[in-house]
Amino acid sequence: MPERDNRLYCEVLGALAARRGPVDIELGWSRQQAVLAVLLTRMNQPVPVEALVEAVWADSPPQGARNTVQTNISRLRRALRPAGATHDRDAVVLRTDAGYLLRGAPDQLDALVFEQELDAAQEHQRAGRLAAATESVSSALGRWRGEPFSGLDSPYLHAHRLRLRESRLLAQELSAALSLDRGEHRSVVAELTALVTRNPLRERLRELLMLALYRSGRQAEALGVFQEARTALADQLGIDPGPALRGLHQRILTRDPELSAPPRRACPPVVITPAVAVEQLPADPLSCTGRDAELRRLTGSAAEAEIHVLDGMPGIGKTTLAVRAARLLAPDYPDGTIFLRLNAFAAGQEPLSAHAALGGLLEAAGLPAAAMPDTEHGRSALWRESLRDKRMLLVLDDAAGHEQVRPLLPGPGRCRVLITSRRRLSALEGVRSLELNPLPLEQAARLFQQLTGPREQPADPAATRQLVSLCGGLPLAITLLAGRVRHHPRWTDRYLADLLSSARTRLSELHAENVTLTAAFDRSYRGLPAEARRLFRCLGLSAGVEVDLPTTSVLAGLSPAETRHGLELLYDNHLLTESAPGRYLLHDLVKEYARTLAELEDPTLEAEFHRCPGLTQRAG
Repeated sequence: MPERDNRLYCEVLGALAARRGPVDIELGWSRQQAVLAVLLTRMNQPVPVEALVEAVWADSPPQGARNTVQTNISRLRRALRPAGATHDRDAVVLRTDAGYLLRGAPDQLDALVFEQELDAAQEHQRAGRLAAATESVSSALGRWRGEPFSGLDSPYLHAHRLRLRESRLLAQELSAALSLDRGEHRSVVAELTALVTRNPLRERLRELLMLALYRSGRQAEALGVFQEARTALADQLGIDPGPALRGLHQRILTRDPELSAPPRRACPPVVITPAVAVEQLPADPLSCTGRDAELRRLTGSAAEAEIHVLDGMPGIGKTTLAVRAARLLAPDYPDGTIFLRLNAFAAGQEPLSAHAALGGLLEAAGLPAAAMPDTEHGRSALWRESLRDKRMLLVLDDAAGHEQVRPLLPGPGRCRVLITSRRRLSALEGVRSLELNPLPLEQAARLFQQLTGPREQPADPAATRQLVSLCGGLPLAITLLAGRVRHHPRWTDRYLADLLSSARTRLSELHAENVTLTAAFDRSYRGLPAEARRLFRCLGLSAGVEVDLPTTSVLAGLSPAETRHGLELLYDNHLLTESAPGRYLLHDLVKEYARTLAELEDPTLEAEFHRCPGLTQRAG
């Protein structure tokens, strides 16, 4: 802390404070302090009055906020000016054409000194100077007095508070890593345990704690930390542990001798990156064949900030395509990639509420649970603020509707979002929609061959094309069938085609272990209201796969208005496609599913239909 002269020194790593030498400066009420805090975050940069108003009051400034800011600035200029100074050149806060500017040097603000010392500690660690690294990081952590900007509440300052908390966590990780390098694994266990408790989704802390426990002779507890991490990540974010944590787990299982003692050279440095930059995408999918045009639409645009919605029927490959596109886009988004399952149609799970989803996103960004806003609106505002200056890629998988998604979207900036949904999110503004259709015959055959891999049986292109045609070009159906083929090396494509053709229902053959195409359809069907479910069952007994309004109205015993509403609801849920205005199509396998439901749930429905001569016949 500079005390060699009478210069101004400000502190934000705790309650806001300022002093000249040993003399504390009275900074006034909280709103005046908030104005100073905003200027400190942009030291030596002009800040327009409008930006100050937005940063202090967000979306709800009081009447006369501009005048209030100007009054606060005037008071701050008097408070911060050196005693006896009368000229503007001595002022700390200047008025420029571009706004108000607070002058200062990096060593006049504790947050900047902290970051300089952390940078120095990392450089010392990279060079193997462990003593110097320990001294620098200890000095950096010693500057913290509490929560940054304590007592000042605005989304803008809260976003900076998150950034500073993240930097502090990185310093704490570095300090723990240096303790392990020095062989002090027993003494660091308690500190790491507390940090993991407060930050359960932070994988680097888990790694350090596992290593400290293992070196302390507590292998079982080290493995237990990994299991806790896997459960927490799956439950809260729907992801698996990253490669570094999985690798350490495997090395502990095999008692890798290199883990038993501190390494002879320095460990790899802890790199300053946002918590959300941890790799969270699922593995690169193998079954993205036939989607080159769609990939070009998702990845070819030069615009950084875009929102894409991928929608389509169950099993069409929305998540697969989104993950593949995200893998290709990820290098262009250095602040990280997040994959979040919203569970609209997840088996055995309730859809994730926007409130809970925002909690997971903010926690991934480093916000402790104790500081989490209670309301959805508060969380959403904080999430948008935290992304203001970032280039991040966000994948929102399996969305239920626009109400669930809208609060999760970043504001204007440089982030890109990929959303997948079985529903058409027509109420979501400013998005690019991409509807996925079944694969063409040749692409479907290529996907089947790619998934089955090398086989004992000779190729039969005609049988393969018939087989994927019976799958309706649906990637999930093809994937399930290919999975069975890999475990039946003597099956030929002709045998499979004949099996599907002769089966009473093709759906009964489209499964792998406990994964079935019927279950995928069923989750969409069960989410419909009762009237729409009955209409869907009626369509299963109609003639052919094309549906029109007048015929369906008679078949279902509904008014034209009720029928139109029901058909649009099925269309919005991708259980129908549109062939022309007022005319719809049922996918072959969806039609078979609807017919099966009619037989199981409405055994008298077919008899009722046959009392309408000329309108329907049993589809074969």
